[in-house]
Amino acid sequence: MLFAVTEGPALIVLADLAQAQCEVEVYEAESSDTRFFDERGVPLDVAFPDRSDRRFLGILATNDPGPYTLVPAASQRPHLRSVLPGVRRIEPNPWFASLIDVRRHLEAPGTALLEAQFDLHSANGITAMFIATGQDVANVSESSAGVLYCELTPQKDLDLLLIIPSLIVATYGGGTGLATQREALAGEISLASAISSSDWVSSHEQYDMNR
Repeated sequence: MLFAVTEGPALIVLADLAQAQCEVEVYEAESSDTRFFDERGVPLDVAFPDRSDRRFLGILATNDPGPYTLVPAASQRPHLRSVLPGVRRIEPNPWFASLIDVRRHLEAPGTALLEAQFDLHSANGITAMFIATGQDVANVSESSAGVLYCELTPQKDLDLLLIIPSLIVATYGGGTGLATQREALAGEISLASAISSSDWVSSHEQYDMNR
């Protein structure tokens, strides 16, 4: 599945590259008003494997689908989630009835967890909570991965739902009372000692761990 934001701006949902080539012509694909995204909402660039096929672009080739392809964007571009608020309409398609449905798709766990957190930075709040309650702040890394759902209700209220599936709780006293935490702490101490005594590389060489 692919997404194309075109002049309007409108959102077009496409099954694959072949459909994109048929529905978005060459001159449209190259236009600065057209932006492509993959199924996760990650920006894509338009590329032409054989540029010699485009020597008549703008004269004879404007009605042809064009031999372009789509590749990961070379430069930093906004994610589709950031672009959606400016889109006015979605073209009819078999998958999504509205722009809200598209946003739900992009924020679904199977999609959103493939990306860094675009919606919020929950680590700040979790760190403050851990410090205030005496929990082990080292667990913030594992505890802060989450997905934020936003939904506009029929009453025009905005419902927000934050799901943090791996929130670690009840580690009062630093969490070192847990067996796995004690092992992790011992490993950190051992690692720091090896680095500070310059034994880190020599130990790897001695036990043939660099090969």
